[in-house]
Amino acid sequence: MVRRRGEGATINLVVSKSTTASDGVDLSAEYIVDKNLAPVLSSSYGTCETEMTAGEKQLYPSLWQQAAAEGITVVVAAGDGVRHSATRTSHLPFAACK
Repeated sequence: MVRRRGEGATINLVVSKSTTASDGVDLSAEYIVDKNLAPVLSSSYGTCETEMTAGEKQLYPSLWQQAAAEGITVVVAAGDGVRHSATRTSHLPFAACK
């Protein structure tokens, strides 16, 4: 029997509304790690590293360290080579800016 990748997998989509203090992507990542929701966390969208706030620059290293300690594999998009533009209509993936 040949099994397809992901066959039988459960996908939990976590969406959080941004607030004046926190980005929704940040809130979702924190929720997943704090609740130890799944063995894999995949984040495809977020803020370019050059646009991260000081708080986000402190949040993610500690959050990913916590995830690793809990046995959660974190996969973050590396970008598609599209140059950052102030006129973009959607968030670029993490680390996508040149």
